[in-house]
Amino acid sequence: MRFHLEQEHRSLIKASYKQPAELQQIKITSYSDSPSSSSQIPLSQNQKKKCDQALMKLMIDKMPPFSMLEHQSFTNFVSELEPRYSVPGRKSMISILSHEYEN
Repeated sequence: MRFHLEQEHRSLIKASYKQPAELQQIKITSYSDSPSSSSQIPLSQNQKKKCDQALMKLMIDKMPPFSMLEHQSFTNFVSELEPRYSVPGRKSMISILSHEYEN
């Protein structure tokens, strides 16, 4: 039956496959690895907190200078890993660490 429909009623079949724009499935190509596409969706508060905590752990474990946070090569590195995350400056990180230490 499908063969008959495809051969004899091709225009009807094509019309029936068309969907309104709001019902069409999003193409996988619309989700690329480029920073511009992924940066359109902001980080949730939970995701930002996880990133801040991971950075805080790095700062505590390895004790690099706080100026590293503002170094262009470090911010570029973080941007490659998570383009939506904005690295806190050294003063912000000191504040985050102080807040965590007090609690």
